[in-house]
Amino acid sequence: MSESENGTLRPLSESESESESESESESESESESESGLARNLPPYGYMPEKFRRELALFPLPQGFQVDGQPATAADYTRFIDSEATRMAGFLWPVYDRASGQWTGAAAANALALTRTDLALMAKLRPKMSQQVTCDGQVLPFTHGQLFSEEDESAKGTLAKYMTGLSEAVLSALGKAIDGSFIRLGPTHLRLKEKFQRPRAYQAAFLLNQPFSYEVAVSAVTPALVSGHCLQGLVVRTLGFVAQRAAITGANDIALMQQYCVDIGDRRVFAGVHYPSDNISSWYCGLRLCDNLFVDPQDAAAAKKFMIEAIKRSAVHAAILQELAQDASSPYGGPMFELKHEMERAVRGPTQPLAPPPNP
Repeated sequence: MSESENGTLRPLSESESESESESESESESESESESGLARNLPPYGYMPEKFRRELALFPLPQGFQVDGQPATAADYTRFIDSEATRMAGFLWPVYDRASGQWTGAAAANALALTRTDLALMAKLRPKMSQQVTCDGQVLPFTHGQLFSEEDESAKGTLAKYMTGLSEAVLSALGKAIDGSFIRLGPTHLRLKEKFQRPRAYQAAFLLNQPFSYEVAVSAVTPALVSGHCLQGLVVRTLGFVAQRAAITGANDIALMQQYCVDIGDRRVFAGVHYPSDNISSWYCGLRLCDNLFVDPQDAAAAKKFMIEAIKRSAVHAAILQELAQDASSPYGGPMFELKHEMERAVRGPTQPLAPPPNP
């Protein structure tokens, strides 16, 4: 993001109002509109060359399918475009470089969502120093310790969660996970290119809000979707499904699910991702299952595992608590869509749910 193009955040002056009689609430409404978003939150900008090379080298994830058939690179591109357009309707807008505008219905709510995200992130920051837990078990390390280890790769932290597995099963699980990255490919980077969401530290500065965050060498791409959250959920689920016959203990499954979501949650605790970035990643993860599995039974097992994992997320719980306290929260629409996708994943196409509350 070029600082010279950002401008500075300032409230509308009386001279800029269309009428001196315009009310304060009307001015506030104007600042929250699509034009207010474009003025206050510029796009993230270019990603580093490393990631641009990755996009060029992998035009199609290995084994990706559409409607049960092997996909072409063009099919995959259409899938990315379709999913971005879908989420721009309820979560975060797509940035159109040609017009220099944020596009999609979500643009009208993006500033309010950003402010709500920043406030929730401040509440979640203390979790960085807290120990990891799962179903009452207290594990011997903090989220902060694992965040540092996982910044560039979370592969090494699997063994810290899965202590109940034999060495042979743990090794097989690790290999299955490592071999699954190519099946997801750089999907997160392609979506990041579309959404161009500025990072939380950038938005907080432009919105003149105090902010604290950790150093993350991997946080050099647009915020949404969260790569750690999407890969943490999808790639680890792919590995688990491949090895599920050997991982049958209830505690081992619970720990694996906790591991899947903690990877993404820690990025929120650290201040490098917004809570709604994780909503986007969970939503995408569920929708990707039918594209990543040839066997419908494997896809069904993956969806069930993912849903149970998402419900273990501390970020998910915190968002639900925010909604319980304020039904008009900007999280209403995105969480409605996530809930609908969870129900669709379990039951297949269903009757529409009750509409989400209007923010």
